[in-house]
Amino acid sequence: MTVPPWGFYRVLKSLEQKELTGLLALTSDDGKTKILVYNGHLGEFSTDVEDWSVQAYLTRSKLLYDPEKLEEIRSFEDLTKAAPQLELDVKQLKSSYSRSVVALMMPKAYSSLEFIPKAKLDGEPISPRIDTDLLLMQAVLKVPTKEILEATCKLKNGGKLVIRSEAFAMLRNAQLQFGHSQLASEMFAGHLTMADDNIYSQESSARFLFSLHVAGLVSVVKEEPPVIEPPEEAPEASSALPEVSLPYDQAPVGVATIKIPAIELTLDFDTDLAKDLNPIEEELYQTLVDFKEKNYYQVLGINVDARISTIYMAYLRTRRKWIATKYSGLITAKGENILAEIHGMLNQIKEQLLDRQTRIKYNKVLEIDTPSLDARLVEIFEAWDLHKQGQILLNQPDPKGALANFETAFRMDNSEPAYLVWMAKAIMVMPPSKENQQRIQDLLEQALKIEEDFPDALLALAEFHRRGQETDQALDKIRRVLLLDPENAEALALKHKIQNPIKESVVGSFTKTVSSPLDRFKALITKRGGS
Repeated sequence: MTVPPWGFYRVLKSLEQKELTGLLALTSDDGKTKILVYNGHLGEFSTDVEDWSVQAYLTRSKLLYDPEKLEEIRSFEDLTKAAPQLELDVKQLKSSYSRSVVALMMPKAYSSLEFIPKAKLDGEPISPRIDTDLLLMQAVLKVPTKEILEATCKLKNGGKLVIRSEAFAMLRNAQLQFGHSQLASEMFAGHLTMADDNIYSQESSARFLFSLHVAGLVSVVKEEPPVIEPPEEAPEASSALPEVSLPYDQAPVGVATIKIPAIELTLDFDTDLAKDLNPIEEELYQTLVDFKEKNYYQVLGINVDARISTIYMAYLRTRRKWIATKYSGLITAKGENILAEIHGMLNQIKEQLLDRQTRIKYNKVLEIDTPSLDARLVEIFEAWDLHKQGQILLNQPDPKGALANFETAFRMDNSEPAYLVWMAKAIMVMPPSKENQQRIQDLLEQALKIEEDFPDALLALAEFHRRGQETDQALDKIRRVLLLDPENAEALALKHKIQNPIKESVVGSFTKTVSSPLDRFKALITKRGGS
């Protein structure tokens, strides 16, 4: 089957709703892409489309520039070994890559689509799971304003627009991505029949309407429809989208469906969620309800002007309360879904508060965007941008240039411990000296005074102790990290490295492998034989 422009969204929603497992294969003008699907959720990607490759993502996101290191990371699985080098969590890195690719795939047309159902697949889905609605809106946000306004104008010219009540589920993401809109205000007021042309001349409303159009949640009614109240009584949209030619492809947006044998379904999280729960699951469900009633800052228990590390630490501490192993054997599949939803919400909160544009838009939704708060956020993120540039320099490697960036960032925001940690990391790759050794330790201890149990500082200090053959102290720092973040890939890798050492001798703050007398004799014979 073929998939028209923007039809990929419908493909993903169909997979989610039917909770299918198998292999999804798509072909576009740019190349072929294969995606593993687990109960409707996306897993491993493989593609020969250059712009969707792992290397393109790492370059585009400014995570890695070194051509030699990029050459070593060519596949989805290679991200596993890349994550520790980039100081990132493996699951988060894979999830970030997958979301980036899905957003790029949204507007594309596909000349062929094939879904091969499987009863079971090895591996696991992306975690946190991909929010299809959010990625649709991120893709729509990149479409030029003129094209969006032209497309929605053509849609409106077909008649009055009636929005399905299911569109309410997309309101929160729409406000985060597009900001406040008159269309959203009308929907909040219960008005689902839109006749006012002024609504669609507003960019944020037009982008939201376009997203709803792609999602199949808009009907065009030529005759005067009755005003529908309450929202649940809104007329049903047809199974296909109205045929509106979009200016950038001159082809109608259509519906992609997948007709294959049904496979055993897992629990649908949105159906009867609160029924038949045991006491522990009821507590989890109440937590989920509480989260949805609070704003992001309240969920994490932080101030609205919180800096980057404060958000990250609050996220780790909050997530630690609901770690999966704590509930092993105590909850059913339904409870596991509730727990997954809690973790999904926390991941979304963290990602959106750590992104400058998303956070600013969210503050506008909360109506807390005061000039003083906006100025504070500018300071925080400008310093953070310098910090990220320093990481790139350190990766090249240019430790002196990187150190200068980290020092400047710290002068701009001297309460951010991450800058102290990366100053220490830059010094670690410089020639060893007693002065440098002392400075590394002082910087890391200063970072821990600002933010106790800050994982980056503890892990850098653990590596510092490991190089100094102080194994017990190194393992103690790693233990503290794992208490807060049991799945921290860097901590687990460093722990394994310490507990399974290669025989080494210390040279300054660095190490070299010790060879046996027999090995040295063999090497000498080989050398003489070759001369």
